[in-house]
Amino acid sequence: MSAYLSRLMESEFKLHCSVMRIVLVCGPRQCGKTTLLQHMLTSRDILLSFDDVDTLSAAQADPNAFLRSYLNHAERVAIDEVQKVPVLFGQIKYFVDREQTPGRILLSGSSNYRALPSVNESLAGRLGIVRLRTLTAAEIAGVDKRGFFTDIINGRLGKLFYTPEECCKDIVLQKALEGGYPSVLHASPRMKKIWFRDYVSALVERDLLDIADFRKKEFLKQILYRMSSVSSRTVNLSETSRDLQEDIRLVTKFVEALRTMYLIDAVPAWTKRPYERMTKSPKWELTDTGLMSAVLGHYSLDDLKTWSQSNYKVASDFIGNLIETWVYNQLIPLAEADGDWSIFHLRSSQRQEIDFILENSQGKMILIEVKAGESVNNQDFENIRWFKERNRDTVVGSVILYCGQALRDYGDNCYAVPMAVLWS
Repeated sequence: MSAYLSRLMESEFKLHCSVMRIVLVCGPRQCGKTTLLQHMLTSRDILLSFDDVDTLSAAQADPNAFLRSYLNHAERVAIDEVQKVPVLFGQIKYFVDREQTPGRILLSGSSNYRALPSVNESLAGRLGIVRLRTLTAAEIAGVDKRGFFTDIINGRLGKLFYTPEECCKDIVLQKALEGGYPSVLHASPRMKKIWFRDYVSALVERDLLDIADFRKKEFLKQILYRMSSVSSRTVNLSETSRDLQEDIRLVTKFVEALRTMYLIDAVPAWTKRPYERMTKSPKWELTDTGLMSAVLGHYSLDDLKTWSQSNYKVASDFIGNLIETWVYNQLIPLAEADGDWSIFHLRSSQRQEIDFILENSQGKMILIEVKAGESVNNQDFENIRWFKERNRDTVVGSVILYCGQALRDYGDNCYAVPMAVLWS
């Protein structure tokens, strides 16, 4: 058995358990939800899984009796893959309305419960939700990076003596290709190919049925391929519909299915006056770069280098998108664990772009640009400075994350920072 890796959201999970009657841990299949529950439970608790056929059948046959039988004999009851029995939510609500002990019922699910059929949304005020993602590079390394945003705000990145771990483009690419699914950490390219093939097949054959009665379910693979190829870009779904020669309603339905299964995120555009001419389209991000690269047929650094030699432009675009998507998947768990930061992107009609804008509840912003290269120059801060001139009072830090070795101070709280800062 592999050693347990501490997760950023553990403290958030404990907080919810101390306040909320029901706690739901949600996230993509195989991201570590069950492992987190097992780590948090004691000998007085019980963990059930609806991936077990007998357990699933018992719950479907008599949800009320099923729930009561376990709650009568355990301090806490945890139910894994709860979306498979949506009618159980009604019984859970009935129970917690009569026994208001915090953290008595723990749930996990790989589909957004709000998108499930026959689920009563009256769980508001009773349900605390913890979003678990695949492992970050820092979690894999056993490093706590929750102070990263504070370091940027306070200018500590440039003032502290900092010697990053070795950082170069190959190292970042290797981490991006690996992704964060616990089951395939450090797996061989062959094993990754098999695992991700089976993973996608399970999404098509099983998980779609938890959401709705999907026809043309194999179309999910096409949509997943398409969204993987455009990760870290804005996407016109009408254009996608034309390219795939499918009805826009079907395309939209399957894109939403990927969101429901926590496989893609829509990063909203930052649009505030006087920025009326900014694009309002979201930027789409795959929620794991291991999945992203596997779907597109890239399993190793050697494979990527061979492809680059024969098709440099296409490969270079993919590498840029892959690294940006990977950075997003390092930043968003930090924002969610902090609880006070939201993440946006910006693109103007004059083609000024900011990869990520992090904004807190006080309106303070951190600007983060991602560069796939191993060097940075002053011109690379052009878009950052353009935005800061117009938001001088609210931008509190600016960073270009790049694949080089040196941390450089460009003045005005603007830094070029090696990506090693995300895991060292």
